[in-house]
Amino acid sequence: MAGSRMRRLRGMEILFKGRQVKQFSESRYMVYSQHGNGAYSVRRRGETWLCECPDYEKRKAHCKHIFAVILLLGLPQTLASNSEVLASSRGPADRTRSSISYEGA
Repeated sequence: MAGSRMRRLRGMEILFKGRQVKQFSESRYMVYSQHGNGAYSVRRRGETWLCECPDYEKRKAHCKHIFAVILLLGLPQTLASNSEVLASSRGPADRTRSSISYEGA
């Protein structure tokens, strides 16, 4: 269980780094290594995710590369639901102001 949680966190790290996941088709992705040692092909067959990395090959369970793709695919829905929650929790005046502030502005 803890191993899966760590792989999910590492998948988030890959995603947050940016430009680490490339989509080639609806079911095929390339995920670059966190350490700059190449890239791994991640594929979806039906409901099953597959990766070429050594971790997946050894355990046959979701690796950080698969988690990065799954998180990327779920990002639009997560952002939309979070923005709805945020908008409903603000008052009318708050909705017109940006929630981002810049130092010195």
